[in-house]
Amino acid sequence: RKLLATPDFPAWSRLDTLSDESLSSEFVNATAALRQKVLDTLPQSRSLHPRACSHMLRLFTEVVETRNFDGSAAKEAFQVAEAEAICSDFDKAVREDSGPLPSSKIRAAIA
Repeated sequence: RKLLATPDFPAWSRLDTLSDESLSSEFVNATAALRQKVLDTLPQSRSLHPRACSHMLRLFTEVVETRNFDGSAAKEAFQVAEAEAICSDFDKAVREDSGPLPSSKIRAAIA
């Protein structure tokens, strides 16, 4: 069974501007449940840098628009995300070890 936001097909192009009252209650409830699931997973998630996020969004959009999955594009998106996570972890470790800048401890923190 398909869940429709509204049976008013012409309104579909402007769903983001419609009030909850003009949408089906099933859709509003399902959206609220999905939003809560996303919020519940945030504490276990890791942030993505803009470049990695851009790659993943491009991949997702391609899959949605074409219904084709490009394994090499997925691998590239994964590699970008992993590289940026490593850089972010290194940055955090250096900042924690060196203390507030300027710091004489920065060379030791990087080594």
